[in-house]
Amino acid sequence: MSPPRPTICLVLAMFVATCGPGDPPADDTSPGTTSTTVATTVTTTSETTTTTELPTSSSTSSTSTSASDSCVTFDPNSCGESIVTIDISPALFVFALEKSVSMVSDPKGLWDHDADDLDDDGQSDLDPQQPATPKTTRWASLHHAVDATLTSFDASLITGLSLFPSDAATLDYTPAACPVDDPLTVPLAAKNSISILAALPPADATDLKGASPGAAAIAVATAELAAADPAFTRHIVYVSDGAANCRAGSDPPDLFEKFDDSLLDQIAAATAQEITTHVVGIAIPDLVSPAVKDGEPDSVNNHDLLNQLATLGGAPLPGPDQFHAATRESDLLAALDAIARASLSCVVTLDPPPQFPDTTEINVNDIHYGRAKVTDCASEDGWHFLDDGVTAELCGLACRDFQQAGTLDANYRCHDTPC
Repeated sequence: MSPPRPTICLVLAMFVATCGPGDPPADDTSPGTTSTTVATTVTTTSETTTTTELPTSSSTSSTSTSASDSCVTFDPNSCGESIVTIDISPALFVFALEKSVSMVSDPKGLWDHDADDLDDDGQSDLDPQQPATPKTTRWASLHHAVDATLTSFDASLITGLSLFPSDAATLDYTPAACPVDDPLTVPLAAKNSISILAALPPADATDLKGASPGAAAIAVATAELAAADPAFTRHIVYVSDGAANCRAGSDPPDLFEKFDDSLLDQIAAATAQEITTHVVGIAIPDLVSPAVKDGEPDSVNNHDLLNQLATLGGAPLPGPDQFHAATRESDLLAALDAIARASLSCVVTLDPPPQFPDTTEINVNDIHYGRAKVTDCASEDGWHFLDDGVTAELCGLACRDFQQAGTLDANYRCHDTPC
């Protein structure tokens, strides 16, 4: 239902009028990639009218206040100053995270998380007289990166979790090492960071169990996202430290010692439903694995496989590493941060449109970026209008703040003409 039109007060004194509320907002529109639904509160000197509409996929609120102390010459259209709050168009993410025994086992599951001992001699590369920092598990680093990312973007992303294998996995050389939660370990929801972090094993866990049923995790994530609102972009973040195994219908030793190529089909199926899969690899060597009975696929090049997955997923990187290749903890954090930011647009529609675009100002996360001044979005902080005077693009720090805060305030100002 469209909000009722707010009351407009106009007071004339001789030939001069003070500012009063301006044109009421247009009817709410359906959300797109950048537009939002608006709820408004208009305050005048005599009364307050409030209208609110709950959005189906994104929400925006607006608060209009009476005019500022400075006045303007009389305009037949009146002059209304207001603050319109605009929410970001969120993205949907399922984090498909490997938590197999290989993420914590000694020595494979340990790594030089801060890359201070690249020659692995136990001494710091920066100061050979000092010992290197102790190695940590790959799981600890992944936990830290996921924690930081979810906390940073909690206001902007709708997130869910698929752990593979699930907590029910065992260390047995049987299918009991391959379970995956269906439905998701944590279902999709807004502001879901607390629930997801609570479902993760702690960062210092050393007792993870099971193999790498990546294909099953992708299948569950795809089913959840396919049922979600297609107005939002939909993504899977697949994080693994090796090749998937646990192919459905296989028996040991093939269950563990052969690559589960159904993972390729699952990612292709997700892409066909406009779900992008971002591939992140932890300490992936560019070499062929040995043919030994070790619970991991034999005679495969994990680097080549993850490149193939990234291409099928629809978001390959340029260069020899088409997946996000992490060789230290900071790489993991940078990869997840980049994936999240690439999914969140900094182009917004000012709805309702400002009566005076040239005096419109924008605040993001309590930082005042003022009026549209940016001429080079690639190198400047702030914002500018695109061609229509209604669509704004945030740049630099303003964009980064908007992506994390999930909201901005557009201040609709009167013209600067004095009385």
